[in-house]
Amino acid sequence: MNSHRNRSLHSVPSAKSQFILGIFVSVVLAMGSSQLCASERVPSSLKDLDQYSSPFNRNVELHLLLLNANEQQLLELLAESKEVDRRKRPHLQRPILQRLSQIDPNQAYAQIELLTADDPKQLIEAVFAEWSSSNLEEAVVFASSLDENSRFAALKSILFERTDLSADERRDIARQLGHERYAVNLNMQEMLSKPIDNPEETWNELVDEIKDDPGQSWALATVARAWAEKSGVRILDRVSRALNNDQTRQWVLGSVLRKVAESDPQSAFEYALKLDSSPGGFGSLVAGVTDTWIKSDPRSAFEAASQVEKLGLRRRLQDSVVRAWAYEMPRDVLSALDTLPDHLHHSATRAAIGAWVQEDPNEAADFVARMDSQSRKLAASNLVAIWSSQEDYSAALDWIQTEPRMADLKPLLLPETLMYLAYRDPTLAMETALAQPISGDAPGLEASMIFYLASKDPDEALEFLPQVRSGSTKMAAFGHLGNSYIQNGASDEAVSLAKQLPASKQTEYFQSLFTSWTRRDPDDLLDSLDQLPTEDVKSKAAVALLKEYDRRNSALYEQQAQRARKYLSAKDAESL
Repeated sequence: MNSHRNRSLHSVPSAKSQFILGIFVSVVLAMGSSQLCASERVPSSLKDLDQYSSPFNRNVELHLLLLNANEQQLLELLAESKEVDRRKRPHLQRPILQRLSQIDPNQAYAQIELLTADDPKQLIEAVFAEWSSSNLEEAVVFASSLDENSRFAALKSILFERTDLSADERRDIARQLGHERYAVNLNMQEMLSKPIDNPEETWNELVDEIKDDPGQSWALATVARAWAEKSGVRILDRVSRALNNDQTRQWVLGSVLRKVAESDPQSAFEYALKLDSSPGGFGSLVAGVTDTWIKSDPRSAFEAASQVEKLGLRRRLQDSVVRAWAYEMPRDVLSALDTLPDHLHHSATRAAIGAWVQEDPNEAADFVARMDSQSRKLAASNLVAIWSSQEDYSAALDWIQTEPRMADLKPLLLPETLMYLAYRDPTLAMETALAQPISGDAPGLEASMIFYLASKDPDEALEFLPQVRSGSTKMAAFGHLGNSYIQNGASDEAVSLAKQLPASKQTEYFQSLFTSWTRRDPDDLLDSLDQLPTEDVKSKAAVALLKEYDRRNSALYEQQAQRARKYLSAKDAESL
């Protein structure tokens, strides 16, 4: 190692340290003691620093204290630092250890174990930063004897401090300390932080050394991008051949192709497609190129994607392009829906409506109302789904009920909207449902509201249950809530709920529960048979249980089946 690199160890501050400390002293003298110090006396302990309210002043006084301290005084200061608030402790211990490292670096390092620091790496770095500035060779030899973590902390500090070292010297030190790759990475970061004048030459220097290391893919990609920017897509064959590691090749080629796509998307797309279509192709390079192309010309990107021969890849690319296109230009995509392949209608519509509703929901709603294509129903359904999930959910409800152009779709859209409102504003949802007429024997919309509420909170659904209209609507609502209790393991509540129904309706209610009850927990239903209100209900429950036990395995459940048979009526036993 060159002699001018190997500074000898001194027991006095180095020239660098003296210069820095000299600045502190000059500042103190220039600004005057009235500005910096409450007292002209140089502090003798860490406690003396408490008299200064300014962190800068305390820092100046600490360095004045350390400047003239001998080894024994420094050891006493380190001992005193253990009593300082742990949050401030490292700020005091680091400069003390650095000063001690100027006098006896071995002693300074030995003190680290006695300090029980929360983060000893900071103290290790402080010692080796100072040690390497005065005697680099000795610091490296000592560091090589440390454990893995401490050795790495020492290396980082040495290389950070000694910016005068050449790339080869850094690498040699890192090799001695078992972390050569760290120096290689550091050298590359330094080299690639500057403009690359000759990317081909730089590529040739790097590729043989790091081509099989996926962790260095970023460096190769940086150089390859600069090379492609200068020489075009033709360099990619050489890049691909030079890389043996599949992971590295995919990452580097993908990065370069995305860069090329910014200026020549068609060439990048064709090259990526060639690689993806070949045996062992990666399958994602062309997708990356397409993502870049979409930002500048989504129409052309879609046309290119639509020409891909492989069906699976073509559909994936089309879907990716059309969703991104719809997000950027929702009006254009919605206007062109009928010209797109059928399999893209749903994703294109949802993406376009989603983007448009975020921007201007009223304008999006007006566009949907004016649509006359076959995608109108799909667009309207997506519109109310997204609009209803926003803060202005009542606007979606008002649009469905008052927009005359949507009257034909109201029977479809209103239940969908109420489904979302049931979670956002159950009172409004229930009021709206109750205001709708009941059509024939079909349950009223409030039964669906009970279903949605029960799936979220059965107790809340129970509060709304008295508002439900009679007839098939009430029976459907009771069945929804009862099944929710069953699914939540609250069969006692399901049984108790039946008491709110007339006796003539309880059999119908319980029969609506038996399918889910036997599927979820047949033994619980078996244990609950005696709680059921009538012999007929018990018999119907036994029939459901026997069918379920037989479906599972009659041999294993024979004992339970025998218990259930005792509840069968003669008629049900005969039919079974």
